[in-house]
Amino acid sequence: MAESHTPVLVVGGGPVGLALSCLLSDQGVNHMLIESHPGTSRHPKARGVSARSMEIFRRLGLEKEVRAAGLPAEQVRFYRGRDLVDPDYVRNGLAQEPGEGPEPSPGLICPQDALEPLLLRRAAERAGSRIRFAARLVSFEDDGLGVRAVVEDRATGRLDHLRADWLVGCDGAASTVRRPDDPSGPRTARTRGPVTPAGTARPVNPRSPGVHDGPNPIGSQPTA
Repeated sequence: MAESHTPVLVVGGGPVGLALSCLLSDQGVNHMLIESHPGTSRHPKARGVSARSMEIFRRLGLEKEVRAAGLPAEQVRFYRGRDLVDPDYVRNGLAQEPGEGPEPSPGLICPQDALEPLLLRRAAERAGSRIRFAARLVSFEDDGLGVRAVVEDRATGRLDHLRADWLVGCDGAASTVRRPDDPSGPRTARTRGPVTPAGTARPVNPRSPGVHDGPNPIGSQPTA
């Protein structure tokens, strides 16, 4: 059966995968990105965007758009204390604009449903039809020369056979890339290139989705 070839196959079209696609395009690296969902996230999750992520967005020319889509800094306050009634609590906010704090591009609160469309538009501008939503990774194997993958078009059921030199997993906690054999066990994978578990999210503070705590409040939520 005929196989198409791509140097890099990115699995997952969330913030991590889309940002990676933009960076690969900027470096002139041909690639394909697949995402099993038909569109971007509908849910306002993963709201905390770190300063490092904002630096990457600045490099992509997206910092102003992301900042405009996020919550205004003057409306954000972080509470730090032993509990919610700690009399010695500390409350602070974010730097208002780039240059007002120690980071050149301060972090902010921007939910995933607002962030992903910005990244998708930029990724599609650079990679065009190589950004494929409603496309699911069915299986892959390392044959010693690269990675052979089977991708399903979820709208038609068509199966495409791809060969990639590098496979990158940005498909989150339910990763197909990192658990190819046993869906109930730890996810691992052998490939010729690196499998990057960059899309894994840490648990959100269980006490309240609106409470941020820890030494780095921006980093206390899953970041882009």
